[in-house]
Amino acid sequence: MWSEETPPIERVYAVVFALPYPIDASYIADQADLSLKTTRAQLEQLCELNVVEVTSYPSTQLYSFADSYLSIRALHRLCTQRTLDELSQMATTLADQIETWQQQYDILSPQAVLGDTGDHPESSTPPPLILGEWLFLTHYQTLIQKAQILLT
Repeated sequence: MWSEETPPIERVYAVVFALPYPIDASYIADQADLSLKTTRAQLEQLCELNVVEVTSYPSTQLYSFADSYLSIRALHRLCTQRTLDELSQMATTLADQIETWQQQYDILSPQAVLGDTGDHPESSTPPPLILGEWLFLTHYQTLIQKAQILLT
């Protein structure tokens, strides 16, 4: 799968980027076709760069892509690949969808449900998929606002 010319750090980066959830270094080493020692060294470098996060447990360490790094990448793409007009259109579309959910479920935000004390009817609770999308759109809305500020 990997060419001999692919540097170890690129291999580890590619494997971690594709992970759906945190995983241990031995799995990453296997997927990157590297020794565990080399993989750990590359993971340490990526952690120092805030590209990878490590969660430590008594018996293992699990690695995943850093959420903050993903946000920075998304913000960079918005600033370099979208115009102010496109960002405005995107912001309007997201705001419209969020407003639809607010009216449909009679709540202001998904956090209201996630921290819920159960004082509203179960029938007005959004399904988990909608909650996840709503959280994502709220986060993306913030990134669009930051991109608009940076481009003005």
